[in-house]
Amino acid sequence: MKDLDGYIRFFGPTSPRWAPLSTQLPAGFSRGGFGANCNEIAYSTGYLSRNPANRQTLVAAGVHTPLSALLIDPLATAEAKEWAAVALSNFSADPANLQPLVAAGVHNQLSALLIDPQATPLAKEFAAGALRHLSRDPANRQPLVAAGVHNPLSALLSDQLATPLAKQWAAEALCNLSFDPANRQPLVVDGVHNQLSALVSDPQATPEAKEVAAMALWYLAEDPANRQPLVAAGVHIQLSALLSDPQATPEAKELAAVALWALSVDPTNRQPLVAAGVHNQLSALLIDQLATPGAKERAALALSNFSVDPANRQPLMVASVHIPLSELLSDPLATPVAKEWAAGALGNLSLDPANRQPLVAAGVHIPLSALLRDPEATPVAKQWASRALRNLEPTPPPRGCCVIS
Repeated sequence: MKDLDGYIRFFGPTSPRWAPLSTQLPAGFSRGGFGANCNEIAYSTGYLSRNPANRQTLVAAGVHTPLSALLIDPLATAEAKEWAAVALSNFSADPANLQPLVAAGVHNQLSALLIDPQATPLAKEFAAGALRHLSRDPANRQPLVAAGVHNPLSALLSDQLATPLAKQWAAEALCNLSFDPANRQPLVVDGVHNQLSALVSDPQATPEAKEVAAMALWYLAEDPANRQPLVAAGVHIQLSALLSDPQATPEAKELAAVALWALSVDPTNRQPLVAAGVHNQLSALLIDQLATPGAKERAALALSNFSVDPANRQPLMVASVHIPLSELLSDPLATPVAKEWAAGALGNLSLDPANRQPLVAAGVHIPLSALLRDPEATPVAKQWASRALRNLEPTPPPRGCCVIS
């Protein structure tokens, strides 16, 4: 049975919807086991768990212990496991149950179900949903990673039989786990970034799944020790592709831009990122009418970081990134910070003598000059614009790099 209403119909039309819990709690639980009625008990308990008022009572009664054992019972039917996963997912929707459930170790059986070849796609979907709920409690995140739940969660992302919603919930769980700084290096060591980046470019993935996958990659890139391994694994390829994905949400693109910026903070990554062409999608984002102000801000910051490396300046000019950078300076919707980084990037590009004539020919000096008169421009933006203009003079004085962050 694939839908929950089908399960409910199992009980018949006269089944009381929300009678007092004590009148419906299966007797098997009071004896501490399933006995011969595991299917019926799993069904009825899953049904009971649909009522939010029952969830804390069921967990307090210890119902989750035999239910989680059912998930790895080789004699249990696929439907019983499916409904047990539904019940545990419902239990975990109550914030008061999150820590007790992890303390009882139900995450171990839930993660085992994700890699069970006999488990149905719906059972895996609800198991991923339960782990997503459990990972929302900050106190649970390190224990969950220590237990290794991230490995079956990431494996689910590349499971061809997994439902799109299962992948979305698995990505959300991994995103929650990666929010804890202590988890970021272990997650990268175990390679979860490979499945997350693959999900970003999966045409079957939901927009929400791509969004949380990009967010998780950003969190992982926040750890300086992860930045080079992430680029070595090629996650920047999928992140930059997301920037030009017509199905991606503006929020997903912003998160991808933030992740690429975080990767660009490491000087070792700047040449590989430019060699891979990620500057093309970042510069296109600067003039994307649907892009969020935050996305443009981080794109400008990443391009500014790329331009700090002298070896990147001519390739960036060849790619014409100076055109959208200069247009951003005149964009009335661009934030002052975005304009600040755009001016810094243009200043860095102007440090290369071979770039100066092309920059003037493209007219970048016009918005740079206007920025000096802009009452909303930051003092730093005006300082960098002034330095860029000095570099573009016929005989500019020697200057250092404008910006690095």
